[in-house]
This record gives sequence, C-alpha cells and structure tokens, in this order.
Amino acid sequence: MSNYDSDLGIIGGGDCLHCGCVPSKTLIHTAGVWALARRAAEFGLPPLSLPPVDLGAVMARVQTVIDTIQHHDSPERFCGLGAAVQFGSPSFADEHVVDLDGKRISAKSWIIATGSRPVVPPIDGLAGVSYWTNETVFSQRTRPGRLIVLGGGPIGLEIAQSFARLGSQVIIVEFMEQILGPEDTDMVEILKARLIAEGVTIHTGTKALKVESKGSAILLTVAPVAGEGQPAIIEGDALFLSTGGQPNTGDLELARAGVVFTPRGVPTDARMRTNISHIYACGDVNGRLPFTHVAGYEAGIALTNAVLHLPRKGDYGKIGWCTYTDPEVASIGYNEKRARKEEL
Repeated sequence: MSNYDSDLGIIGGGDCLHCGCVPSKTLIHTAGVWALARRAAEFGLPPLSLPPVDLGAVMARVQTVIDTIQHHDSPERFCGLGAAVQFGSPSFADEHVVDLDGKRISAKSWIIATGSRPVVPPIDGLAGVSYWTNETVFSQRTRPGRLIVLGGGPIGLEIAQSFARLGSQVIIVEFMEQILGPEDTDMVEILKARLIAEGVTIHTGTKALKVESKGSAILLTVAPVAGEGQPAIIEGDALFLSTGGQPNTGDLELARAGVVFTPRGVPTDARMRTNISHIYACGDVNGRLPFTHVAGYEAGIALTNAVLHLPRKGDYGKIGWCTYTDPEVASIGYNEKRARKEEL
C-alpha cells in the first residue's frame, strides 16, 4: 500500500487551446482567406469590393473553434480516463507534497508542466499604457487602425501579418538586426519582402525607449540599437507585446522541494528529471524549446520515466518548427546558421 495519495501528480494546464496554437492558427487562416479574396482578379475572377473587417465577428469564430475543441480538453474527459482534475494555486510543501489552496496532496512523483507567460519588457511608461499579449489579443473586438507589434519573432510576425491582412496598418519593432533571428537570412528575406508588399512596416535593430498615451493613441519612442540616429516616435492605436516568454515558476515554492531553478526555467536532464530525481519538468517551464509539440514529446518522456521507470531520453536532433506566416518558414534539425554556431 502506497503512503502517497497517488503515484503521480502533475502541476500544469497548458495554454495552446485558449491563447496559443488554436486561436492563432484560426486567426491566421481567416486572415489568409481575406487576403486571397482581395486577389480574386489574379485568378480570372471578378475583382471584389470588400467591406471593412468586423474584428468582433472574426474573434467570435475563433472562440467557436476553441469551444469545439474544448470538449477534448475538458476536465470531464480526463476524469473519464481515470485522472483527478483539480483547480487552484499549487505550491510545494516538500518534495512529495503540494499545497493546493490549503489542501495537501502527496504523490510519489511529480511532473511540473506550468508553461510560461508573456514577458513584459521594462519600458519606461509601459505600466500606464494598455497593451495586448497572446493572452489578451484573442479577446479583442475592435480592429485597430494602426497596430504596433513589439517583437519580430514567430508570434509577433503571425499576429502582424494577420492584422495587416484584416485591414490594420502594422508596424513591427524588432531589437535584433533580423526578424526571426534564429532563421537563415536568405529565408527570412523572402518573408520580409512579402510582409512589406502587404503594407507592413518593419524596423529592425531598433529598441523601444518609452511609451505613453495621447488621447486614444499610443506613442512609442524608439531609437537605433547601434546608437546612430535620433530617437523617433511611432504612433499607433494598439500595442501588441511579443518579446518572449517567462517560465511559470514564481508561485510554486520550488525551494521547499529542493528543486533548482533559474529565471530561464527548471533545468532537467535528458530524462526530464530535475535535480530531485522523482520530480520532472517538461514544456516551456524547463526552458528548452518553447513549442507545443516539444512539450507533448517531453511529457511522454517524463511519464515513461516516472510511471514505467524506463530509461527514456529526449533527442532534439530532429525537432522541427514552423512560423505560420505566408510564406511559412520552417526547419528541422540544423539550418545553416545553427550549424555554423555549433562549429564555434
């Protein structure tokens, strides 16, 4: 007879359904249909005179898609599979016990899968300005005339192109000298040319200094990272932050369990074990690769080791990823840039 409430406890939930892959890909597809409609004459069809997009209707459809899939991610489904699902704010009491809002739950092994949340950069004045992140953008109902996107990574570019296709004037501000920094330059240039052709303005090598409101407008002061040139002001009606993710570890009281963690996440070995051998971490929280399919892959490894005690290890050599812009930018394993970096 086990001395624990269960053999395995899992702390986490996942944001793919509500503010990740599902709503973003739905929005991307909708914007793609609208962009294609504008090109009707290219296909020998009568040119269309299209009315302005009602963002509220677009986001209502996004919610419909979420609701359709929700059944497969519901507590009822997981309870039907034999798992107990409880909601609350968990924190470790010791290496085997978690406190869930005053209720103590013990398990022989634990898996931490708490994901990440958007990074809010330390920009002067940002706290006093309304802004969007991936957690709030899909609840918007009014399409901005001008949208400033801070960050030229995958999420920033997907949202930028979608809103541009739906009729917003979009300005991207990226700190690095290249959007999609980890990707090969020649691939990125193809996408960059398409974005510019669709009306997107792109500022690379540019840092945000200050943000403020002026009536209903947002004023973002920027300057070249290299220090050459004068600061400039970019004016918009909405600001979308896409400046990375931060692992959700702050409220877990990991120190009480003896688990080592850093601002970049909870380090694990190839078996997804933390420094405490019966506590595992998978997905964004371990700071490896912030992709949903990687989180699922790592979860399988953690479960195999925690439950079946098989020595299964993760292998990231053939992990693929994709930025779902048009055109898409995808890779698997090493591209030229990563291969050259590895040689050093």
